Amino acid sequence: MSVRQFNADGTSDLSFGTAGVVTIDTEATIGSSSPNAVEAFETFGGKTLYVTANAIPNWAVFRLNSDGTLDQTFGSNGFVTIPINVAQYWTPTGADLAPDGSLLVAGFNYADDEFFVQSISADGQIGAINVFPSVGLAMRYGIDVAAQADGRYVTAETAGSQLAFRRFHADGSVDVSFGNAGVTVVPRTFPFSFDSYPRLLLRDGGQAVAIADDYVLNKNGFSVFQVTADGQMDTGFSADGIADFQHPTSVGSDDFHVYDMELMPSGDLVIAGDAY
Repeated sequence: MSVRQFNADGTSDLSFGTAGVVTIDTEATIGSSSPNAVEAFETFGGKTLYVTANAIPNWAVFRLNSDGTLDQTFGSNGFVTIPINVAQYWTPTGADLAPDGSLLVAGFNYADDEFFVQSISADGQIGAINVFPSVGLAMRYGIDVAAQADGRYVTAETAGSQLAFRRFHADGSVDVSFGNAGVTVVPRTFPFSFDSYPRLLLRDGGQAVAIADDYVLNKNGFSVFQVTADGQMDTGFSADGIADFQHPTSVGSDDFHVYDMELMPSGDLVIAGDAY
């Protein structure tokens, strides 16, 4: 697995690794030669966390120092491995840093209609795991998680032809004050594209925003969903809490695919993806 670090002007940060690049031998560390990256987070002191997926027999979290070396104070020699049950194939698809410095990693398994949120402490100790079923929907595609300042966390999941938000207390119990007994299912049915891993963030006012690929009116595109802090569809956002973006031609294999988003100080969203 290769990691690159850049300066603000887009040039390679030569103080990081070798000429701005760090290569991690994942075959030697976690027993997988082809893991996929899920997320990266900058933590205290310029240290960075990297979450990997699709890395049977283990998925892992690595932490690097600001110079690109593995942080030996984190886990075992700079990384934490979480064994995958091959019969279930737990796959992480999203993560977020909690206020206490711990990491929340969200994912699902292919065998059962279940999602999970795994906690990993700031020093790399594996904590509690919260496992919960999908909201009665088959074909789960992915899940992301966002931590609140008070220790609670919100998830956004795609399954079947719907997207759902949930909120949990820090101990993993359902926060029944959110949505309908802890769950908000977006009140519209349309097919999501396969492998449409949602991305989720929280606004300062507590609103949760999610993005995901979808097909709307037989056109390929993506949608942005926003719910209020108490889990109601936010009618102050695109009238019904949903904003659709379709490929301008959507002919044949024309597609939009969204991969990530960031919140600007102005409140605007910057969404990254590809189109072809």
